[in-house]
Amino acid sequence: MLPFFGGIQVIHTPGHTAGHVSLYLRQSKTLIAGDSMYSVDGKLMGLHVPTALDPEMAQRSLKKYADYEITSVICYHGGVSTQDIQAQIGAL
Repeated sequence: MLPFFGGIQVIHTPGHTAGHVSLYLRQSKTLIAGDSMYSVDGKLMGLHVPTALDPEMAQRSLKKYADYEITSVICYHGGVSTQDIQAQIGAL
């Protein structure tokens, strides 16, 4: 846990690359998903298989997000998603 902004949890989310990490900002309940998934018009689309180094590992990494209370997700490709995030994460 990094002691900034109310606590930042580093989540090891390999698959896109071996060392990929996502960041969970506890205070704002925001997930910075990086390249672990992408979104289109606010809908989380899951992993982008053509660019995943290890798609099976990447899919397992997405399941880790269910352990966090997330209200918004920032994807490096697609921007911010805020609608029904817990349900969207559950469907990945």
